[in-house]
Amino acid sequence: MAKPTKNNKIVVNPTIEKQANQRDLAGQIRVEDLLNNLHDGFVLVYKDNTIISWNKQMEELSGLQSHEAVGKSILEVFPGVMGQEIKGLMDSARKNISSCMMDAPYRTSKGREGYTSNRALPLSGPSGEHIGTLLIIKDITEKRRLEAEKEIVYNINRIVSSCFLSDIFRVIASHLKRVVDFDRMSIALLDESGQRFEVFALAQEYGDSEIKEGYTFLKKGSLIERVFSTGKPYIVKDTAKEEFWSDKVLHREGIRSRLGFPLECKGTIIGTINFAGRRPNNFSEKHFRILEQIAPQLAIAIENTKLFNATRESERKYRDLYDNAPDMYFTHDANGIILDCNQTGAEMLGYSKEELIGRPIFDIQTPRTQDIVKGLLPKSFRGLVVKGLELELLKKDSSKIDVSLNDSPIHDDSGKIVAIRSAYRDITARKKMEEQLIEMEKLASTGRLLANLADEINNPLGGILNYLYLLSMMITDEEQKRFLQLVMDGCNRIEAIVRHLLESHKHVFEEKVNLDVNLCIRNVVNLLESRIRLFGIDLVQELDASLPQIPCDPPQIEQVFMNIILNAIEAMPHGGTLRITASLKGDNVQIDFSDTGCGIPEEDIPRLFEPFFTTKRGTKTGLGLWLSHNIVKTFNGALQVKSEVGKGTTMSVLLPWAKT
Repeated sequence: MAKPTKNNKIVVNPTIEKQANQRDLAGQIRVEDLLNNLHDGFVLVYKDNTIISWNKQMEELSGLQSHEAVGKSILEVFPGVMGQEIKGLMDSARKNISSCMMDAPYRTSKGREGYTSNRALPLSGPSGEHIGTLLIIKDITEKRRLEAEKEIVYNINRIVSSCFLSDIFRVIASHLKRVVDFDRMSIALLDESGQRFEVFALAQEYGDSEIKEGYTFLKKGSLIERVFSTGKPYIVKDTAKEEFWSDKVLHREGIRSRLGFPLECKGTIIGTINFAGRRPNNFSEKHFRILEQIAPQLAIAIENTKLFNATRESERKYRDLYDNAPDMYFTHDANGIILDCNQTGAEMLGYSKEELIGRPIFDIQTPRTQDIVKGLLPKSFRGLVVKGLELELLKKDSSKIDVSLNDSPIHDDSGKIVAIRSAYRDITARKKMEEQLIEMEKLASTGRLLANLADEINNPLGGILNYLYLLSMMITDEEQKRFLQLVMDGCNRIEAIVRHLLESHKHVFEEKVNLDVNLCIRNVVNLLESRIRLFGIDLVQELDASLPQIPCDPPQIEQVFMNIILNAIEAMPHGGTLRITASLKGDNVQIDFSDTGCGIPEEDIPRLFEPFFTTKRGTKTGLGLWLSHNIVKTFNGALQVKSEVGKGTTMSVLLPWAKT
């Protein structure tokens, strides 16, 4: 038989041809099944470039059947660039050198195009002479397409984080144009009455079109009404049928097909993104996937735009604040004693004017900003003018507000500074918006990292699974097959975990099914039973057998339970008790995981569900609870934590049960 050597060569036994001629039909079927069930294309090429073997994956990749390829030159089947690249690989193989080529464009003799990743292994006879080449060809066309889509989604999500959406909408359209063929693109938002919609942004000016940016139109009888009422995308295959009143208008302008996609923010549809094409049947459900990835970010960006514009409008009104604007005014002397304040300042801080006048200005500062104000006080009386300094003020009820400080000196007749008038502007809304934008960027960065991590794991994992499958075909001992199947199951589980990790960022969710939560708990406990015993942990299960089913995806929920139990085990390195309780709490099934471990410091609890936050040293990534939290939220549930240092922790998973 053929086998690889240390030099990545494959030596062929001289009797292989005779044996091949003598093998029976069953043996032929087994070898054929083996090659046809591999994930990659395999081509056996004789030393004169003639194709000897061509498996089923090569038929799918090239469009050529085996009988059309076998006997032909490999350079004839793959002409052009691909052929030259393969020729280079085979030239190396003739020198007994194994080589590979990534991202190679190909075009078959039948005109099919794509990209492959190729590897060539030399085949040698017993005397070391070159007799042929084994080509392993992997079709990566779909992978490159998904990477291109991922890049487009990232660029668009980065762009829409800007608050000036209408100014950059044409840039967004140029990116979408690469994957969605359209002639027009717009965003429509409902007005305050809810009866009309406004064209918020256009990808381009439409010339003499009746549709103009900023114009409002009647919602009733329009495509926008259909999307708002159903909450789902809607496709008009041909405007000639005049399904909506707007179809008639657009048909006169040469538009033949349309797509309206909902923009949803915090559970409410706030608008639609709309596409139009000059050909009938121009849009289909295949466009939904990329729109599902950018629509949430686009909706948030629109809401941020409204918030930002409202804040900017407020700040414009406050430019002349010293006499009339509703900002907080405080006048204080060189010792910081408040001499006067306006009614707005007193009311916003929860005091009366009488309570504030005569008190030090430092009393309304938070401990963090008191030292800053004390340090600035003498400098202000020497002529330093403070503009735009961000501070925190302390209200009477001990809550805080973010403010921007502008100082104005008050002079006597001789020009000496005798007091400082401080204008404090409330910027709490702006600060919240900035924090929201920062959080969006953090999530985007996390998504890029997860995507790269998934690629780095899945690529070698695919190779491992290929060789495990080959090994399974060679093993006849049933005990060995059983252990090998366990290894393959473990690899498949790793692949599923990586996929769920990546999908949790992309908001791509599995189909929900009604499941028995007790069964999920038992599955996870059985998997971790040996580890629980190893740490000397007593396991107590109190599972209500009458619990209703919950609509979830079983692998994802089991992943949540596994993450929580593993954390509990690590919290009890010297043994303890793990109690798992499942019960009905109103509209939810509640699963409590209580351990008697070391507990979690109170200051760390609010950060437990942040990506990459961990209190453990070593190889822990801090992604387990973050992923679990995202999965539970996906199914409209909640993940709660109660903990006391030295006594233990209780993690509670609440999931709504299926109502018939």
